[in-house]
Amino acid sequence: MTKAPTSDSHHPRKLFHALAGAVIPSAYYFEILPREAITGLVLVSAAVWIGLDSLRLRVPSLNERFIAILRPLLKRKETHVLTGSSYLLGGSALAILIYPQMVAVTTLFFIALGDPAAAVAGKKFGRKRFSNGRSLEGSLVMFATCLFVARWLGGFSWSVSAAGAMVAAVTELYSGDIDDNITVPLLSGVALVALS
Repeated sequence: MTKAPTSDSHHPRKLFHALAGAVIPSAYYFEILPREAITGLVLVSAAVWIGLDSLRLRVPSLNERFIAILRPLLKRKETHVLTGSSYLLGGSALAILIYPQMVAVTTLFFIALGDPAAAVAGKKFGRKRFSNGRSLEGSLVMFATCLFVARWLGGFSWSVSAAGAMVAAVTELYSGDIDDNITVPLLSGVALVALS
């Protein structure tokens, strides 16, 4: 039987999250293809990946191969539930469909850059821990990263950037049953749209 991942805090996973998560907002920001084409590709990619991810949970032999190949990038719980990549693609598709271009780009960079930065900072420097295991230090790094993204990449005002970053950081801190790859872009996008 293939071994499940033994730790959730691998640097390869965080690096993969940042790089893979940045692909969609980067493509959308620089418009390497027409927006409609990028939207279509994201929707198709999300549907295919989520479909395959769901299928391997129902087919043990397929799941064994999946775990064997992607073990360094998986959380322990992802051996028996959908991966964060499914939620990331789903959240990306929803953000692109719902929000104006710069709001979608900004919120997707929130999760692509802010979330792994918070995890790394929390693991290395976290002293003040909350009941869910996350740290004040990680949340502060999440806020600072998102503030930087919203102000200098998104071009939002300081006040709007701070509001969006705060929503992103609080959402990431308190994310529970619903994966933060979906909740962070969707909820922080509400703040950016409402206050812009």
